[in-house]
Amino acid sequence: MYVAETAYPFTLADDDGWENTINTEAKLLAGYAATQAGQAAWWRDLLSVVETVPEGLGLGAFWWDAAWTAVKGNGWDPADPSSKNAWENQVMFDYDGVPTHAQTWFAHP
Repeated sequence: MYVAETAYPFTLADDDGWENTINTEAKLLAGYAATQAGQAAWWRDLLSVVETVPEGLGLGAFWWDAAWTAVKGNGWDPADPSSKNAWENQVMFDYDGVPTHAQTWFAHP
């Protein structure tokens, strides 16, 4: 079993002028703030569920899209360098390009 195309915001703030898919508190999951700590906790908890699938059948999760940052040319339309995306607040890099705390899970044994 895999979890596919999943993501969670590290902020509700917009960085590229295109309205984010998750942009209000009402769209968040209870107990998981739109902060780096909330994103990291959500990722940890999701992967903990995957790890407990019986008979070792929990194989992993695929983040959508961990590196889809708000930089010119990285938008919805690859032919339009001025296009933007609505997911930049759900990546694993903050708006300065620094890895978010969610990436610490990859050191998990």
